[in-house]
Amino acid sequence: MEESGNFLEKQDVINVLQEFQCKIKNLPNYFYRYRSCNKNSLKALNKNRIYLSYAEWVNDPYDCSVRSEELEKLPIVIDDILPTNQVYNDIIKSFRKFPELQADMIQEKKKMVNFQKNEKKQIEIECEKVFDSLKTTKIACFSTKKDSILMWSHYADYHKGFCIEYKNSENSDFFKRIMPVIYSHTFYCWKDYKYFLITKYKDWSCENEWRYWEMEQDTEYVNSPTPTAVYCGAKMSEYNIKQIVKIAKKNSFDVYQIYPAKDRYELDFKEIYKI
Repeated sequence: MEESGNFLEKQDVINVLQEFQCKIKNLPNYFYRYRSCNKNSLKALNKNRIYLSYAEWVNDPYDCSVRSEELEKLPIVIDDILPTNQVYNDIIKSFRKFPELQADMIQEKKKMVNFQKNEKKQIEIECEKVFDSLKTTKIACFSTKKDSILMWSHYADYHKGFCIEYKNSENSDFFKRIMPVIYSHTFYCWKDYKYFLITKYKDWSCENEWRYWEMEQDTEYVNSPTPTAVYCGAKMSEYNIKQIVKIAKKNSFDVYQIYPAKDRYELDFKEIYKI
């Protein structure tokens, strides 16, 4: 497969959009959020709140980033990577149950069509808008997996933290703002900055990540649905387990203890508290 520098060819972009479409049409039943166990995370759990961090604070230097040397190539390659109107129309049609995402994709289509007509100066102005938008956007990261050994190590304080389970619901405004991360070996040329928030290098695909995002959110926390369960890490202290159970009794969710399987490289779990 030939590439234009680090950019996706037209067929690659079509494939990415179709993968995004497939994930949106097949939403997972549950989302999981890994957390360290500390005063702030326990307080957020107790109040059904989710912490938002700036997109530029993520642990991957390529994630949520747009580098100027790549943006300078956009006028050269943009004509080659634009999907056809039919591709966009098919995807927009499939988003009927998700009006906000459908509206976003309609705007994305308009921007990409207009992008062909822009001169270089206008392109540079639009690129600056992408930079500015990314600086003020906050995100919260989720996974479809609760038993990832790596994620327990990376995001839950080396298995001393916990993992929150949320049940997906079409009636929840919160889950209408969650978008799937798409993994690839090449960079993206999206004109809508939000798509820079959900594209990552393929080595991260084991995380099965989905992201909640807010633009220019003043607060560090947003309200969340009540969890259906919390999984305590294999190395969580007895004191912190008791704190989790205390919150579970108040907020009505189940609690489980994660532990390493004896005969394989996997994590199992057992029930601690059942509502």
